[in-house]
Amino acid sequence: MVLNMNNLYTKFLCAFVGWDYKLLNECSPASKKTLHRYTGAIMLLMSLWFYIGHSMADRYFKIESSGYQIVVGVVFALIIWIIERQIILIVGKNKVIGGFRIALAVIMAFLGATIIDQVMFGKDIDAQTKKVIAERAFDIFETKKRVGAERLVQLQKELDSLEYQSSLLLNDITKRPKITTWKQKITGADSLGNAKYGYEQETEPNPKILDRERVVRRMEDIQKNMASIYDAQQGMWEESEKEATENIGLLTELDITFSKDVIGASIWTIVFYCLVFGFFLLIELLVVSGKMFSNKCDYEFLVEQQQAIKIEQIESILPISTDKN
Repeated sequence: MVLNMNNLYTKFLCAFVGWDYKLLNECSPASKKTLHRYTGAIMLLMSLWFYIGHSMADRYFKIESSGYQIVVGVVFALIIWIIERQIILIVGKNKVIGGFRIALAVIMAFLGATIIDQVMFGKDIDAQTKKVIAERAFDIFETKKRVGAERLVQLQKELDSLEYQSSLLLNDITKRPKITTWKQKITGADSLGNAKYGYEQETEPNPKILDRERVVRRMEDIQKNMASIYDAQQGMWEESEKEATENIGLLTELDITFSKDVIGASIWTIVFYCLVFGFFLLIELLVVSGKMFSNKCDYEFLVEQQQAIKIEQIESILPISTDKN
């Protein structure tokens, strides 16, 4: 039973890393140790990047659901698993892919160290973030306040002009509430049948009454607009602060993290970041350094030998096929 469990465990590790289980059984225990070493390195990387992905989902992607945060962490871990398998499954030593992985390791170490430092220096970053939010909120508030003030000045000028027009129209209406006019009308016909015309007096309301009503309606609209601007100014600071908070993203936090107030605050914070970066870089290079710079185990020699034999067989067949054609 114990033997079967060991076999199952070894099969799982082979499937995880990408090795052939049957071929591994022909090798020495040293190959199994190499398998365990690769597996441990990948598991360590996957665990670290699961945490980093989970933290990024919460801090930057603004994902509130813990389930979705775990999904993001799993995706990050799977990406690492796929990348490391590319290195492990190389037959022989490929300097191009090795160099690519080293460059990728530097980038990933920088990202990982930065995310971890943002967690460790979280309180300092939050304190500086509040200052940045306050500064941005003040700028947004002043801009909105200036725009609102300019709009109020324009509306007040228009309102003053309309009030003057309304006063003139009211004076004219007060003096002449009704307008008397004489209109020509046919009053009859003469003996020859020609129309006779006469004039009739008509009284109607002063037409300027309608003009003043239009002016008053426009004044009421302006007063409503001015009142809405005044009301908006009451909650303008809260709105500006909310807008400034929503605009805080990864780039802003990077500026804050590497500013003189956080990582650059002292030589010790800089040394600490370098240590975290070096720690991540060394972990990222565990697999590629083991593959590129350590001695090969007999499993890898056996894979290369089988590949070489297969290539010789194919090359020996190709000339015969060419002759037949």
